Amino acid sequence: MIENIPMNFMLAIFYVVFATQILFVSVYLPAKTLKRIDFVRKNFPRETHPNLYPEVASSLFSNSSGLRVVYRYANRIIALVGFAILVAMFATGFEPHPLGGSEVGVMLYFTLQALPIIILSICEYEQSKGMRLAFKKAKRSADLAPRRLFDFISPAWVIAAVIAYFCWLGLFIYDTNLDGPWQTNHYISVLIISLLNVGYVFYIARIALVKKQDPFKSAKDHNKQVSAAVKTMVFSSTIVSLFSILTIAADRYGFEILDPVMTSIFLQACLLFGYNLVLNMQPVDELDFDVYKNVADQPS
Repeated sequence: MIENIPMNFMLAIFYVVFATQILFVSVYLPAKTLKRIDFVRKNFPRETHPNLYPEVASSLFSNSSGLRVVYRYANRIIALVGFAILVAMFATGFEPHPLGGSEVGVMLYFTLQALPIIILSICEYEQSKGMRLAFKKAKRSADLAPRRLFDFISPAWVIAAVIAYFCWLGLFIYDTNLDGPWQTNHYISVLIISLLNVGYVFYIARIALVKKQDPFKSAKDHNKQVSAAVKTMVFSSTIVSLFSILTIAADRYGFEILDPVMTSIFLQACLLFGYNLVLNMQPVDELDFDVYKNVADQPS
């Protein structure tokens, strides 16, 4: 069936999806992130909200930090590289391999796109670490109210993630058994995806539901943060399972030529229901920044 689809049509789909990946990951998300950072720096400066500015070298909020410039221009350069790749593909008559493998290029470019996100994550970690140190010095008491999983996400989504995982596992076992005895790579595939889900569970149980990354954050805002983290992990688990099911179907029914398109959509979905979801669930203009003032300056 797939062989009856004109190659030009499939190429058009690939170019549109890949261009969307470039714009979404390297243009839209960075612009959204920098807008939040600029809003905070403009409305909640160090002079009035000192606890928001711990003494760490990698803070994106610091007036002297060049990391914002690096983050901004790194994403712009990566976006230009992506469009240059698209032009080169068009000029050289690129066609995805009918037996798969062309998705490697999509994943390699996404790795490049992920570098600024990794830098951002490191900065956030260092800032949270500095806040926790300042919090201890201030000898404050933290809100340690117990939290439960279903306080932050509907049971239906958790059940859907579990069902998706076992659907993938059952399909994988059935499909691989059609080709004879299992090989080492089969066991590795099951181990990797299973450990990934165990990691999601561990993150939710030990970090999202227990450890407070920003000790100054109000209980209301912290609950928003936890809810976003929990939903991100559950949605990511579901997306991984569904993508894995699609790859099995592609190999079995001979539409591996669409692997680059499916891979790009998968990677974008991970960020859409991950990083982007976290930003959407915590509107910066709705957060309580009074907690970052000095104790004497905070409202009673």
